[in-house]
Amino acid sequence: MTRGERLGRATLVLDAAFSMVVGVGLLLMRRRISGLMGGRPAVVGAAGAATIGWSGVVAVQMMRADWRHATAQVAAANLAAMLVLMVAASVHPRRRARFVLTGSAIDVAVFAVLQLISLILRRPSAS
Repeated sequence: MTRGERLGRATLVLDAAFSMVVGVGLLLMRRRISGLMGGRPAVVGAAGAATIGWSGVVAVQMMRADWRHATAQVAAANLAAMLVLMVAASVHPRRRARFVLTGSAIDVAVFAVLQLISLILRRPSAS
């Protein structure tokens, strides 16, 4: 197993786990979060459900034998999500919401960058 494969598979596991935790948190705290950000609880709940769904998609991708293709697809989706979050942050009227959305975009971007790095690493490990 190459360093790239180890990193790629690890980022998929972490992405799925983190997404599940964030999605459940959004669902459980949708009223509080919507009050802080000036939105509707249903919108925050939908974001939570979508995030949980994303966790499932990543979990399915983790099981694919072709880790490179799976990692590339997840990285592309993460980059798209990061762009959507940044646009949302740039147009949201509340400052607090802009910070939360920007932080979320950075989090998603970190996963995408690590996944892209894993695709670049091709050398076999020294194990």
